[in-house]
Amino acid sequence: MSNYNDQNIHSFQSSPAARVSFTLNGKQPVQCSFIEDAQLFYADHEDADEDRYGEPFPVADSIEQASGIEKLQADYELTTSEYIALFQEARNSVTGQGASDTQVADLNTITDIIAKSNTAKAYLDHAEKFGVELTFDGSVKTALYDRDEALIRINPTLATEHQVLTTLQELRRHWQHRQGALLNPLSFQPENAILINRMQHADLISSTVRCAWELKLAGETQIWKTVFNSSYADIARSYVSEAHKDFRTIASGFATTAAFEAWFLSERCRHVDRELIRQMLVDHAGYVFNVEADQSSLQPTLISALGEVPLGKNYLAKYASTILSDPIFSEVRDRSNANFLWFIKFERNFRETEHDLQNDVTSAASAHSTSSQGHSDAEKIVVLYDTENQPDQQRNVACGGSSKGANIVHFSTSVNNADL
Repeated sequence: MSNYNDQNIHSFQSSPAARVSFTLNGKQPVQCSFIEDAQLFYADHEDADEDRYGEPFPVADSIEQASGIEKLQADYELTTSEYIALFQEARNSVTGQGASDTQVADLNTITDIIAKSNTAKAYLDHAEKFGVELTFDGSVKTALYDRDEALIRINPTLATEHQVLTTLQELRRHWQHRQGALLNPLSFQPENAILINRMQHADLISSTVRCAWELKLAGETQIWKTVFNSSYADIARSYVSEAHKDFRTIASGFATTAAFEAWFLSERCRHVDRELIRQMLVDHAGYVFNVEADQSSLQPTLISALGEVPLGKNYLAKYASTILSDPIFSEVRDRSNANFLWFIKFERNFRETEHDLQNDVTSAASAHSTSSQGHSDAEKIVVLYDTENQPDQQRNVACGGSSKGANIVHFSTSVNNADL
């Protein structure tokens, strides 16, 4: 692979990734890269149990606080011209037209912006401590933490704001790795694998939103504006509703916890569950259906490791027991995903039972064979008579229950005709 570091990228354009573009609520442009043979749009309405799942977003304590949040939100809404530019960009992504011939990729610009956030700067220093470097690589879609090569690969054709945000996400992924929280979910029991996979994704987005807010406070408002008008706007609103109300919630981790919970209250669970269940069904490495491999169970220590941050308090440690027991975090609410997960668990239990029965039969046969082979050859030989053990010459053998008997004839002695 070719790496591009702090240089101009000429004529470096990938083929169009989007195949259809549409809008949400007539405002937010959406680019779709995959079209199934099913309907493009459908509504799956399910009545939500509000008493069970609660409010989707934190509610301000007073009208004054609510108005303050609305004012803050208005500062980062897109203008009409910016909406038109986004629609134009979406159209160009579909048609492959309007792309610039020259892209300027500068790692120094990315690192300078990241360094303005204390938390992001700590992530960057932590990566440098372990020899992880940033590099441009056109083969990745956005950004990728390459654990084997100790690299964070960044797509050089992205806009600077997206390069910063995706780099922040991969820096947090490296942090998960060093904290022992970046474990393969497939190595756990199926129901625990679902929860671990969800938490890893939610932690990445929550951490990115926190760093984007800190960059906004440092003057990099364009980064926060990008987040606030992206598909993660609901998580950003949950975070800012707590951080704007009390700045101390940033260091205490409460604002990050609100963003973390907002991720679980969205439809993102369905998407990440589907991707993980597909990996379970394929099971290339034998994690799921190989009964010889031991599957681990989820422990609160893993949740605590996932909530560690370089600056501030652990935002998940005191909620570990709640995360393990609350269905908001662990329940598979999509019917299709739940059916496939049930099949995976059933197949796993069936194979384990079959394996145990085979082991019992093998153990019993082995024990019987061992007991038979344990006797020496000398014990198997039955000695009738030897030189020291000779039968009496006059011993009688009773026949038919009669008191009379017949003399035992010894072939080693001479027999007279009269005795016969």
